[in-house]
Amino acid sequence: MSYLTRFRVALVPAAALALPAVAGIPEPPATLHGRAFINGVQVRAGDGVTILARIEGVRDPIGIYQIGDLAGAGDNYVLRLRLESLADGRPQSDDAGVIGQTATLLIRTRDGAELDAGTYPLMQSGAIEARDLSASSGCTGDEKIGAAKCVEKRGKITLTVKLVRGMPGDAYQIDLTTGDAKSGVLNTRGKAKEKFKDRAPGESGTATAAWGCGVVKTKDYACP
Repeated sequence: MSYLTRFRVALVPAAALALPAVAGIPEPPATLHGRAFINGVQVRAGDGVTILARIEGVRDPIGIYQIGDLAGAGDNYVLRLRLESLADGRPQSDDAGVIGQTATLLIRTRDGAELDAGTYPLMQSGAIEARDLSASSGCTGDEKIGAAKCVEKRGKITLTVKLVRGMPGDAYQIDLTTGDAKSGVLNTRGKAKEKFKDRAPGESGTATAAWGCGVVKTKDYACP
């Protein structure tokens, strides 16, 4: 798939209004690839996380990739950065960088929070570099397990574990003493809810929640 922009030039009568200046000339993109981490927890395909690159003063991202879009990349990201040259005084495009500029790398969570993941100097068109990205959403200090409760319905028992008061976009993992586990990222209100279905009658144990920012909390549960 080509990332080069194709232009069509139409001839107009001399009396027509002057055409606006044509944007820069496309160059081969630079490519970054690797793993992405939020609070030390690796982002996985299906988490709804996107990697972006922005240039100050440029309206749109010069590169964007949602982890999982390329099946062959698995849990890794592959970010192609659009580049162009500004020959003959041409203006810079709204979605491309120029050699010599520096891109800010961002990890965008499912809920839209953009976390700083460092910078990348645009030094050479066509460059390919392996780079793991890491970002932190921080802790609120109030993280807790709001509930760990079993409910029986139509002969089926489901354990629901709720996390509250976290930092939006923070990663989490919930482990049960039975060995079952689920993970994800907190929503825009710093909350999450996971359901563990088909629990055994009379099952009891402990739910352990680990937030990506480093907080760990536990809560006991007992099923009917």
